[in-house]
Amino acid sequence: RWNKWLADQHGVPLMAYEGGQHVVPTSNSTTLPWYDDYIAAQRDARMGQLYGSLLINYLETLGAEGFMNFASVSEINQFGAWGVLETGASLPSQSPKYQALTAFIQRSAVVPEPGACLLVVPAALLARRRR
Repeated sequence: RWNKWLADQHGVPLMAYEGGQHVVPTSNSTTLPWYDDYIAAQRDARMGQLYGSLLINYLETLGAEGFMNFASVSEINQFGAWGVLETGASLPSQSPKYQALTAFIQRSAVVPEPGACLLVVPAALLARRRR
């Protein structure tokens, strides 16, 4: 809310850069008793629900203009769970974060005005609030 207030005070849009959900365990965390649960949580359908809520709350409720997801593809390991897909061969149907992000993008698709520039960034998914 503070960031939105600050952006409004300066007349600039609020956009998340390197946004998204992730968990960063401590170093050498592969030996921790909850490490397998950390991995499982990233693949659980409830993670998709949380991701969808994040997008709705940030873009629609708060009124931010855009959300650049941190990584489209990134392996889950002891250094974090940054991507919405784990590998380039991952099935989107098995990635709750990917499903939530692409569903939001499809539901909130923004059609550029004639003459507008549409930026497409390889390996990054961008969600934007419909005006």
